[in-house]
Amino acid sequence: MLSLLPQRTYHRALDIGCGLGVFSRLLAQRCHQVLGIDISQCAVDSAAQASAGLPNVQFRKVDLLKLDSVSLGQFDLVVLADAIYYLPDLSQHVLQTAREQILQTLAPGGILMIVNHYLFQLDSHSRLMRRVHDSFRLASGSMRLECEQRRPFYLVSVLEQTPTS
Repeated sequence: MLSLLPQRTYHRALDIGCGLGVFSRLLAQRCHQVLGIDISQCAVDSAAQASAGLPNVQFRKVDLLKLDSVSLGQFDLVVLADAIYYLPDLSQHVLQTAREQILQTLAPGGILMIVNHYLFQLDSHSRLMRRVHDSFRLASGSMRLECEQRRPFYLVSVLEQTPTS
């Protein structure tokens, strides 16, 4: 996943659905500050413990549908990896709410990386992932697709927020 990101140093990164913080720790090599968020307090506590030696990585318990860009600030990199499945449902309304919350945290010129497993035969949610990725790309007209990787087991979209005129 790191290899798909544009090659630059990021000031602030947000790892949504960070789980145990594995990818947050990898991001710490390319980011001045990394904030990993997850709805599970147990996951956040475990991630914080495993990342104790990394002063530029922090973790918080936050519900994806209640992201507060005022208190969290904006990020020049937002990663949404295998977290969208944990929403109560993937109705158009819930997806729109999640998308709006996420895009509010993205700074102008920021990068949004969406990663989802893609197993049509084994997981019914996988059938919705193309719609999820497209909803971010087409939502506001301010997102430009930088790259997309589709493999037998995952789909990655890297989008850049273009400045609004």
